Amino acid sequence: MWRDVSEIDNRYLLRWMFGFLRPVKKLMLLACAYLMLWTAADILTVRQTAAAVNWIRDIAFSRVPPETGFRAWISGSAPEAAALRHVILVLGGCTLVLCVVTYLREVTNTRMSMQGVFFIREAVYDKLQRVGFRFHDAMSTGELINRSLTDLQNVRQFINSSVLISLEILLYVVGYTTLLMTRSPWVAGLALMPVPIWTWYILRFSRAIQPAIRAAMEAGDSNISLITENIAGVHVVKAFATEPYEIRKYERNCDRFFARVMRRIRMYANFTPIIRS
Repeated sequence: MWRDVSEIDNRYLLRWMFGFLRPVKKLMLLACAYLMLWTAADILTVRQTAAAVNWIRDIAFSRVPPETGFRAWISGSAPEAAALRHVILVLGGCTLVLCVVTYLREVTNTRMSMQGVFFIREAVYDKLQRVGFRFHDAMSTGELINRSLTDLQNVRQFINSSVLISLEILLYVVGYTTLLMTRSPWVAGLALMPVPIWTWYILRFSRAIQPAIRAAMEAGDSNISLITENIAGVHVVKAFATEPYEIRKYERNCDRFFARVMRRIRMYANFTPIIRS
């Protein structure tokens, strides 16, 4: 039993896609744990960098006698020198932890991603073997190939970004807001002011980008269909000498595909600077 595209809503698609997290749930939990450690180490590194800068500023402008050299602050016994060394050592430790956790995070994310796409490919291939003639009559060979290869990578990227990037954004907002609150509640309040505007813009963008992505996918399906049909029917094309016609048809489809992809890229190009600013 298969469902027509017009009958599928976003909720159904989300349930279907996130169902593929079940086989890799242990890796997903481990990836989320590494992400939390990485975010904490990153925020602590920023905090410790600020502490080091403050100590250096205080030493440079008020605490350092003119005759004291740099070596005295590295190996001297003055309280200020000991405090600065402690701050720098903690900063170095935070940086080292950040590097190690970054490595573990990337390895775990890659393993989760690759294992996830394996189960998606397996499920899609199994489904293709079980659906009836009605499905294959409605879907072209190019569409099926494109769905089984390119689009599954898009599903994998969406699942990873939905879980990990959403969690990363949440952790960063909570972590840096907490850090700013300890420094200056007024600054923290000002930093949170754009959040409602960003939320509205993200929701608006998600509604606008979906038709653009769908149009690019359909044009990509047409490209794959033309290639597969021409390869399968190369003897007919040669026999009737229709190579120029087939080339022009493919060029027109490539131009349409390029225009739709560029429209999607322009939309993301307008979206990303606003969100990251």
